[in-house]
Amino acid sequence: MPFTQLSKVRLHWYESGDRASASERLVFVHGFQASGRIWQLMQELLPAPYYSIAVDNRGAGQSDAPPDEADYGCKPFADDLFALVTQLGLRDFTLVGHSMGGATAMQFAVDHPETLKAVVLMDPAGPDGWAQAGPALEAALEERAAARARLRAAGVTAEHMRDSLNAALELRAHGGLDAGHGAYAGQDEHALVVVVGRAKRRALRGDCAVGAIRRDLRARAARPLARTDSDRGARARARRAAAAAA
Repeated sequence: MPFTQLSKVRLHWYESGDRASASERLVFVHGFQASGRIWQLMQELLPAPYYSIAVDNRGAGQSDAPPDEADYGCKPFADDLFALVTQLGLRDFTLVGHSMGGATAMQFAVDHPETLKAVVLMDPAGPDGWAQAGPALEAALEERAAARARLRAAGVTAEHMRDSLNAALELRAHGGLDAGHGAYAGQDEHALVVVVGRAKRRALRGDCAVGAIRRDLRARAARPLARTDSDRGARARARRAAAAAA
């Protein structure tokens, strides 16, 4: 678990893979109220040609936490990230950002496009920040914290996510995931393409694409995983059910 001293803060980051021999490099950025630890399972699942780092943004995990609120936000996070990858000598990498990390990734891409091979945005926050302000923003943050507390009270832990990923990997090993309906943390690629394509068509009709994606993924996650890759009828029924649920 390395640390790197930047000009203003010391950042902690997680590392996986062999940097010298890697043919692909990924940099993961976490979202609000999270840390680089959320990416560790993903890092463990990457095959040998990949090298990855997952950063604790300032104020998160084991990184330094400046006392001034003005020292936080997508721009400072993106600046820290650029300083870090510069020190590490990383270029031509894929930048992956989730939630607020997605907004940070967008800011980084605007500022330093020459360093990137690709950008992956996972349910990204808006690049201009929260739409709410004042009491509305405070209420939204409190609801988010309460939702996490409810999950913890229900016994949902990191082990549950690990079990979901392991189940998805087992299905992939037996040829089932490609025809399956996806685990909570392991949606299959074909299903995701179908869901996103459907959402784009809704957007052309004036619907909310992000909301459509979320509804379809939730519908898929609620169904049991398929056990074989030959049940095309079940797959078709699942797609029709997802469309009806939306």
